[in-house]
Amino acid sequence: MQSGYSEGVELWERNGWKREPVVWNKLDRYGKMRLVAGGADWAPVNRFSVSKLSQRDEPMLTTFTANWADWDQSGRLVVVQEGKPMSVSFHRRREPEWIELEDFTDDKFEAVAPPEDEAHFSRRVRKRVGT
Repeated sequence: MQSGYSEGVELWERNGWKREPVVWNKLDRYGKMRLVAGGADWAPVNRFSVSKLSQRDEPMLTTFTANWADWDQSGRLVVVQEGKPMSVSFHRRREPEWIELEDFTDDKFEAVAPPEDEAHFSRRVRKRVGT
């Protein structure tokens, strides 16, 4: 099946519906690196790659899986993998440096109701207009 996507990209077809890869990309604030998020179907995207832009080509710096990734306001790549936010630094001719910022994997959340005087929604029943 001819799809216009690179070799090795798998297209899914079922009951006449075709699912093509979902791909988003975003340049860093300097326009020198590209973060690409892509998945083989409409499932949540968790495969990412980073490439360096140049006039001749676009060499791949790293690929990884994550729950979320984006460039922050200072230009660094921030990634969340299994409850651990990390920053990724790219240095010339070296492997990317992954720095764990925090580990939230053991944290448990509990539902907490807001204080009565700070609730934003009224419990009062309102009349419908025009009825």
